[in-house]
Amino acid sequence: MELAGVKGYYLTDFLNETRRSGKSILPRKDYLNESSPEEGDLIKYELLQYDILFGRKFGLDLQRIKVEPSSSYRLGLGDPKIKSAEPAKYKGKNALLLKGDYFTSGSQVYINGEAADYTFIDSGTVYAFIPENKNVKTLQMKIFDSENVLLSSSNEYTVK
Repeated sequence: MELAGVKGYYLTDFLNETRRSGKSILPRKDYLNESSPEEGDLIKYELLQYDILFGRKFGLDLQRIKVEPSSSYRLGLGDPKIKSAEPAKYKGKNALLLKGDYFTSGSQVYINGEAADYTFIDSGTVYAFIPENKNVKTLQMKIFDSENVLLSSSNEYTVK
């Protein structure tokens, strides 16, 4: 990047800074006694690793770069949408047959605001299992990431 005269971002800046200081690699912690990394380098490196893996934007914060998430960003083709819910049986269990759009195998079904067991059939069909003695009033589907952050949710469907 330096040769091309292009400005990088915090990842490339960190790697270039590390290289310029004569440290081509950062060792594992169990090899620290045989190496001479500075504590500050390790802290920066750990923040960078965390930032890349989990997206908390620590590196951007350190460089005072503000990034606003796009309100139009969507995971997949669109937010899930429940169009209908009909009583059904699935593998001998009381269920609701949900029909709609953009369902995913990673979606979570909520009955009256509480997570419920379900079986994903395809992007337009899901069976939501009704807990015993539960009067179903509302249904919703939500999609969470691996850190349990809500990525997307469907309309709240009122059961008639």
